[in-house]
Amino acid sequence: PRWVDAGALGFAAGVMLALALLDIALPAWATNGAAAGGPYVALLSFFGGAAAVSLLRQALHGMDDATLLLSDADDVEAPASPAKLGDVARARTAWLVSLALAAHNAPEGLAVGVAASHEDTGRAALMAFAIGAHNIPEGLAVASSIFAATRSRSRAFVVASATGMVEPLAAGLSAAVLAPYLSSTLLEAALLGVAGVMTSVAAGELAPTAWASGPKPALAGGLAGWCVLRVGLSAVAAAHAGDGVVVG
Repeated sequence: PRWVDAGALGFAAGVMLALALLDIALPAWATNGAAAGGPYVALLSFFGGAAAVSLLRQALHGMDDATLLLSDADDVEAPASPAKLGDVARARTAWLVSLALAAHNAPEGLAVGVAASHEDTGRAALMAFAIGAHNIPEGLAVASSIFAATRSRSRAFVVASATGMVEPLAAGLSAAVLAPYLSSTLLEAALLGVAGVMTSVAAGELAPTAWASGPKPALAGGLAGWCVLRVGLSAVAAAHAGDGVVVG
């Protein structure tokens, strides 16, 4: 049903906007980009990430419909029906969501690995817990957008799980190999770049698609996604306020 699509895509948009703005961009703005190396680096990182979305769009437009829908070529109608064309458009949006959140998970995992490699196991454990807590709505955002395009629970589960696996893989790589070359400034700049990607995808792709499918469920889904992630971030921040752990 169109209202389900609208609600699912709206939820994904709300999660991504809350994550990009509340968790990353606004804290950087409040400190004048100090953690990223200064205001100019912070701005360049954020808007560079937003500009990179156009390259992702071009890459996805070059993919065939079967690949986008995670289905066999024989299952894709030729010529495609209007309904199938709508699914393909939603699939492109879903892949943008998945790639953006996977990119967001990479620097978070690298940060955990850096802390672990410096034998700061307490901080690493707290960071892992905090990051994992707000990864739940992120996974739901990926799964809901993939399901809206493919109508497949199994495909939604697999893609959401794959985006989540980026984080532990990045943590392991960081702890084993990359820790000497990574700094908190570099990781913060990378997160700001990803925030730009997520803001562009949510505002330019998810929100318009959700609104076209149904304004009211889109708005309800967006508010739900925003509130769910906001509550999760607030709970984690309150629980670890005395530990010096920054969730981002």
